[in-house]
Amino acid sequence: MHNLFRYILFLLLIIVTFFSCKTTSKTTQIEAEKQSQQQQNKLSNYGIGKLLDSVSSKYLLYNNISIKINVIAELFNESHQLEGILRIKKDSIISISLLAPLGIEAAKIILYADSILFINKFKKEYFIRPYSFFEQQFQLELTFNDIQSILTNQLFLYSETDEERNLAMNEFSSERDYIKKTFFKDKDSVNYILKTHRKHKIKRYLKKPLKDEKSFIVENIKIVHNQFKIQAIEVIDYSEKRSLLVEYSNFETINNTLFPTMFNFTAKDSTQQFVLKLMYKKINLNQELNFSINIPSTYKKIY
Repeated sequence: MHNLFRYILFLLLIIVTFFSCKTTSKTTQIEAEKQSQQQQNKLSNYGIGKLLDSVSSKYLLYNNISIKINVIAELFNESHQLEGILRIKKDSIISISLLAPLGIEAAKIILYADSILFINKFKKEYFIRPYSFFEQQFQLELTFNDIQSILTNQLFLYSETDEERNLAMNEFSSERDYIKKTFFKDKDSVNYILKTHRKHKIKRYLKKPLKDEKSFIVENIKIVHNQFKIQAIEVIDYSEKRSLLVEYSNFETINNTLFPTMFNFTAKDSTQQFVLKLMYKKINLNQELNFSINIPSTYKKIY
């Protein structure tokens, strides 16, 4: 757990990133700022269904994305910088290459729909793991769709119970219906907020957890007024005293859609905190990408 390289790889798998293209033009920032009560009154009283439709209509449309990234990782009171390349083939595969000095590829992570492949080119070894690897190693239940949604500034729904996971995977249910059943709508002075729990339920749990309540996980999604872009996603596991916060910023116009070009990722537990900051360098959108993987026979497979 105290291996720096291992933690950076983990954080890269669940970070939120940004996308731009060569013709990108910068637009006005949509960072939330403190505004008067008058601004709050300007927030339209959308129903949750209309709000969800407004958000999904602002998603970036893409088939393939390739991006060069700069990463700053703050771990164990130290700051480290990395460069890498992130590639996504929508609904199919996610590839993350970590680069050593001079642009030499040091390691590669491949996320398939049902498994994770990690190749360490320095040590000439590799391993393949199911997605339960996240839960076993880091107490995070993540799927391919979860990670893809985080990476593309879409709604990230952290399933709390087996019932919710089964509903999410049921081919006869829709994500929209799932969100409507799970979340309720709130707002602050400048943002819409989707929440899974109301304050009185959180206070009740903190005061006296129910005996049959094995876990208590709260998710909040902050949506920017008028732009309908996701600005922050927060997941708090009160039972395990840990949290995950993803914050998007520096939005730019890409193919007539605002998209974040920077983010802060913060993971905390009761003893330590990990912060990851990501900035874009160069983006290619919807170009043909090669995702073929060749593992030399001399590489050792780790079981």
